[in-house]
Amino acid sequence: KNDENRYLEHLAVMELKKSIGAEWVCGEPRAIPIEEMIERYYDISIEYHYLRRDLTTLGQMVFDGGHVPIYDREKKRYALIDVPPKTMLIDIRLTENGKYRNRLRFTYAHELSHYLLHRKYFTDSDQTPALLKGQEREPEDRIEREANLFCSYLLIPAGQMKKAYNRLMAAGGGETVVGDMAALFGVARSTMEIRLKEHGLIG
Repeated sequence: KNDENRYLEHLAVMELKKSIGAEWVCGEPRAIPIEEMIERYYDISIEYHYLRRDLTTLGQMVFDGGHVPIYDREKKRYALIDVPPKTMLIDIRLTENGKYRNRLRFTYAHELSHYLLHRKYFTDSDQTPALLKGQEREPEDRIEREANLFCSYLLIPAGQMKKAYNRLMAAGGGETVVGDMAALFGVARSTMEIRLKEHGLIG
């Protein structure tokens, strides 16, 4: 694990302690209340829209405010809406189907990661970072890759992960450990697998 990743992981732990408290990093392993963290502590507004006609863009962080295109389902065309500064846009379809729960949580955390890591980069630029479907795994772009890493560090703090892993293994849950832990932390199996491998807990 390289120094940059270690630094990002340290930063994520500091943000969690500062925003929702040390008990989420040191206490009982459970799913981080990411939505509450965004709205209450960082005071970021979350708006839900159909961002694209198909579910190709999951979320978008708007730093400076301005006109952003969204898909108007009734008129079957794109329209510009006025979005205030410090607004997170989430595709409403992620909230309408329970099967998207983990993806919704990942999108919240991914866009928050952009806010925490890349504010300077995007402020006063006409770009807004968007999470495209399929980019959760292997983004080519460095900024997207950083946001994915940071997001997994926010959702699965290392200390909590190790605690939960050791408990499950002691209880004989080796066969189902990845799935059980993914369910506990409210993340996709693939995200949990990457985190466990990163810390050498699974091969």
